Amino acid sequence: MKITKRSQMEMMGLAIIVILVSITMLFAISFVVLRKPAEYKQEYTQTELASNILSTLLRTTASECNELSFTEIYQDCAKHYPFPSSELCEVGGSPQSTCHFLNQTTKEILNQTLGNWHIKYEFNAKIKSDPNPIVSTGSCPGVKKHKIYPIPVDPSGQKTVSITLDICS
Repeated sequence: MKITKRSQMEMMGLAIIVILVSITMLFAISFVVLRKPAEYKQEYTQTELASNILSTLLRTTASECNELSFTEIYQDCAKHYPFPSSELCEVGGSPQSTCHFLNQTTKEILNQTLGNWHIKYEFNAKIKSDPNPIVSTGSCPGVKKHKIYPIPVDPSGQKTVSITLDICS
């Protein structure tokens, strides 16, 4: 069987086309895979992470504080702040103020989650009218995305605790 020059040229042309298509596909795939994530996606992820962490934290109950939720414990602390709050919590057999319990436990929870995940964060819980925070942990220099949860302390809504979690970029 003889292969003519024309058929050899056609085969060579097909091979070149296959190589060009392969190189084009390789470049297209590399640009899609190696591209940095979109800025809005990262911002959304940080905001959602902050929201989910705060939501979970505030719904968590503490066996040391008569199974009260952290929301209720923050409310109790804010009612008495800056004076010693009620001793609703008991740690190691001795009574403890709700503010002291919140300070220790919130820091511990955030360090064991975000800290272990190597995510920089800043957490603050403060009463609207008071510049001093009830709880403050972490530091978040630079660009950050945050979520704020207001917790009413009294029925009138005059006194509110703002819980803020900032996730650093």
